[in-house]
Amino acid sequence: LKWIEKIVARDGTKILTLTDIYRNGPTQIRQVDVARKIAGILVDHGYLAVIEGGALIEGKVCEAFRIL
Repeated sequence: LKWIEKIVARDGTKILTLTDIYRNGPTQIRQVDVARKIAGILVDHGYLAVIEGGALIEGKVCEAFRIL
């Protein structure tokens, strides 16, 4: 999960958006449906927690996860 650490290091937050996953994750998960599935697996395994209602990022509400 080094790619998640790189995203966190870049912006300094513990919030990961679905967009972060499919834009900055490994090449194999750079499609929104695949990224959503991977996020679900990471939630199931305790690496991420869903932020209910999303997170306000740059003026937009985005599907988001808190990194645990």
